[in-house]
Amino acid sequence: FFPKLSNNGYEFVSGIGSWSNLSGGYRNFLINAGFNYAQRLATPSFTTIVTDAYGADRFKCLSQNSSFQYNRADALGESSLTSSYYGVFKKTVGAGKTMIIQPIEGIDSIPLRSKTVTFQAMLKGTTSSTYRMGVIELQTAGTVDTIPTVISAWGANTVDPTLGTNLAFISGTQSKSVTTSWTKFSVTVTIPSTSKNIIPAIWSNSQMALNEELHVAEVGFYISPTEITWIPTAPSTDYGACLR
Repeated sequence: FFPKLSNNGYEFVSGIGSWSNLSGGYRNFLINAGFNYAQRLATPSFTTIVTDAYGADRFKCLSQNSSFQYNRADALGESSLTSSYYGVFKKTVGAGKTMIIQPIEGIDSIPLRSKTVTFQAMLKGTTSSTYRMGVIELQTAGTVDTIPTVISAWGANTVDPTLGTNLAFISGTQSKSVTTSWTKFSVTVTIPSTSKNIIPAIWSNSQMALNEELHVAEVGFYISPTEITWIPTAPSTDYGACLR
């Protein structure tokens, strides 16, 4: 018998050390992980997103110069996906480095302290390119749920961006060789004991070319040392979280 605590339709099983729903799946700490919602945009048309603004609900788009465009695409014809949709992030106007992030609220970030987590996503591109995956923390000197400017300098190609005040990459960032076929990629890190907010991130290792696209699907952020089979969050729960 393991004591259980309730939280947003999941139960924390202390003997296992993770949030689990009634079907045995792990809790996904990311919202809109199936890219169902883009309430600010006129999808399914491409919409220009200025830097540090939202494309899909909860996903911020950061751009070195000019803009991203975002579009929600139908995944029903994608044989490698089990989601209904995926997100398409397109570099426009000119070449530039880019980053996609989802800051996790403090109410969910604080319980992750000192735990081993896995950030995963299905990725493909319109060309084969190297992207980076990792987890950013708002450190103890920051103010919880007050996220500063995430990038202070983009840096040269193949160099990770310089992060803003009180932000740092958690050890374990990795390069991923994204191709024109869907592939699951992941990174596993241990959250520092003093982190205030956690920010999973995907960014281009070098400048994306004009009109280059990155396709992202089935993202997950789990208390787990390994990849987890992706299961969508209940639509009513996911939509409610998007409205917060």
